[in-house]
Amino acid sequence: MAPRRTKMASSIKPPYAREEPEDDTITPTHPWPREEGKEISLTDPNIPAKLEERWDKEASRRYNSLLNINILPTRFVDVGALNDLGLHEDLHVVLQVLGIADLCHITYTLYPNLVRQVLATADLTFKRPDFPIFEEASFTFFTSGVKHSISLEKLTEIYEISEEYTATSFPRKFPPEQAFWKFIASGDFKSRSASQSRIRNPVLRITAKVLGNFLFSKDQASKVQHGELQMLFAVVEDEIRSANIGIPTAQMTTSPGCVLVQMFVDKKARVTKGSLKKDRSGSLLTPIFRHLELDLSLNQCNETPAFIDIPYLINFQILRDETTYSFLGKNGNDLYCKLPQPDITSLGEVVNICFIPEP
Repeated sequence: MAPRRTKMASSIKPPYAREEPEDDTITPTHPWPREEGKEISLTDPNIPAKLEERWDKEASRRYNSLLNINILPTRFVDVGALNDLGLHEDLHVVLQVLGIADLCHITYTLYPNLVRQVLATADLTFKRPDFPIFEEASFTFFTSGVKHSISLEKLTEIYEISEEYTATSFPRKFPPEQAFWKFIASGDFKSRSASQSRIRNPVLRITAKVLGNFLFSKDQASKVQHGELQMLFAVVEDEIRSANIGIPTAQMTTSPGCVLVQMFVDKKARVTKGSLKKDRSGSLLTPIFRHLELDLSLNQCNETPAFIDIPYLINFQILRDETTYSFLGKNGNDLYCKLPQPDITSLGEVVNICFIPEP
């Protein structure tokens, strides 16, 4: 009997099993370089669906969303305006205590396209995710298809942020929380619902606005979070401790650099959710672009500065007019105070921190 013939396996795959042909001309940075402002095709077979070491489709999807979001200049502190109000000297001291004075004062130009790429890919990574410590933390992101990783230690050097604080998150429990809030503001403190407008002292109130702008991704919103309140407490902790007025004390240990990076990461999440409508944090990324020696001439630049100045303070009802401070009294009634009056606004006296000026 003749041997049974067997059917040879076909080397031709059916259409549904065929892979897209690899293009030998595709570079590792694909789809970059590309025309600024042009959407990335989500059906491009040469962009991986998800890959940590490459620009992938998830990054492309976020980048496309960011093309519809206004990237505006960061608002920096207007030294002249706050000097005229008699507030800048104290504000500068406060920001120095937090280690972010330079970050809030030195103005930088804006590169919107690079900012979009960073916000599409920003991540805070740790060598040991289960043991997140400052010394092993890095800010990772992509520009022009290249992955960058900057340690938090290097980032504090770039921004000249104080190295005194090294914790990577704010503690959940903050003993002074309610007592401190009731001392400087009206009502009870509830994170994300407590309003900056209830803080009475103008230096502390503007500090809250600065922190919201630079570290907590809030240009328009005026709500106070746990982290912001802890940073506000840190700047007057010595005065409150020495006054012995019954407010518990707690030292701040959280790194402002880590808070800054987390803000960019949070923005990426908001892009995914569709809740980010505009952004004013991008100018803060320019020192990093310069540190990486990116060719900034290849990107459009917005050189128009923006400031926390008199019109801004009036718009947010912190000022009633160019020289009149508007605030709420302990009972929630509207009060006004002419500026400058450093003898009652300076934070060097604990009674000024509470800020209940005589009529």
